[in-house]
Amino acid sequence: MSLRRQVAQRLRAAGVPSPDADAARLLEHVSGSRSPDPALTPAQAGELEELVRRRCQRVPLQHLTGTAGFRYLDVQVGPGVFVPRPETEVLVDVALQEPFESAVDLCTGSAAIAVSLATETGARVAGVELDPAALDWARRNAAGRGEVVAADVCADDLS
Repeated sequence: MSLRRQVAQRLRAAGVPSPDADAARLLEHVSGSRSPDPALTPAQAGELEELVRRRCQRVPLQHLTGTAGFRYLDVQVGPGVFVPRPETEVLVDVALQEPFESAVDLCTGSAAIAVSLATETGARVAGVELDPAALDWARRNAAGRGEVVAADVCADDLS
């Protein structure tokens, strides 16, 4: 039985909703290969074991791999920030229906929306975030592609 199937079986037994896809993604992340049965070094085998253990505990797959796909981007994510949902891409589609020169993404989180809007339009887009952990992820993702401001969107003096 391939390593991918073994991992998928463990994930399935733990009730992970997409065990086959998750197994493939974890193996690819660790080995750099899409093979169902890659040859792993002892260090890679240990890393895979730890990732599978954590995925069985329902740690988001994207937090384990460090990235999430969003439109045309790979967004860095991890503890402290929500994983951008595919459904959120619809919001960007709607925003792109009308031309604009600038925009603000309030509670930007990973800055996936802000960076998508900025890179797809060339507009000046700023993300606003208060949470320190999310702010760190937003700044990483926006580096060179948009502005991120640390602020409370509910504050009376937000400008």
